[in-house]
Amino acid sequence: EDLARGEGAFVSDMAGLCDVAGLSNVEFANMLRTNGITLKTEVNLAYMSISGSAPSASLRLLFNSVLALVRERKPDRQAFEYYKACETLRIAADRRRQDGLYAVMDSLMAPGYKYSPTKQMRALRENLPQRVDEYFSRRFEKFNDGVIVLIGDFEENMLRKELSSMLAAF
Repeated sequence: EDLARGEGAFVSDMAGLCDVAGLSNVEFANMLRTNGITLKTEVNLAYMSISGSAPSASLRLLFNSVLALVRERKPDRQAFEYYKACETLRIAADRRRQDGLYAVMDSLMAPGYKYSPTKQMRALRENLPQRVDEYFSRRFEKFNDGVIVLIGDFEENMLRKELSSMLAAF
């Protein structure tokens, strides 16, 4: 809702700028990385996805991390300011590459389409983290329509036991 053209392309990045369960976004990311866990949030018009990977020994931590992200996140203003500065530089550098060409073509071919996948810094408003947090809260309230896909070498009984306890939390 209420997105400026090019602003929606930033939405997927906002979860990574949140403090989670009392940890700063940097501490949370470091904790995940230390345990071999990756988490990625992707938001577009068709769906919202949180994907990740972890060693089987860290499966419980992966689920607990997703649960913490869902329930205990808080936008971090300083992280957003740093993110804006970095994205400004990255987008300026991309203008000279093929991504920049796609951005120009996108703006020429569909000038009124506000859900462009191309990031436009002039569209990024200061209240985006709060608006996205409200959006995430509404989406996570409907978490009963989610799909969980597990791929790996798991011991069936252990996985069944872990899933029954972890999924109840969702």
